[in-house]
Amino acid sequence: MSEIVVLSGSPSKNSRSEFVLEHIGSLLIDKGFTVTHLSIRDLPIEVLFHGDYNHHAVKNIATLIKGAEGV
Repeated sequence: MSEIVVLSGSPSKNSRSEFVLEHIGSLLIDKGFTVTHLSIRDLPIEVLFHGDYNHHAVKNIATLIKGAEGV
């Protein structure tokens, strides 16, 4: 059906918001959507610390968001 990108900005491994987003993602999958879950923790710390927006990981995330039908 549609591509949905779920974004989590919490640096915590035990984040309650992360848990909620994973649950919402599961519900969307059950409804037939394709879901990609992205977390700030997926980026290398150096990229975050230095704000390296040209890093391939950041560009890949930007591409996923641009191509998504829902975020």
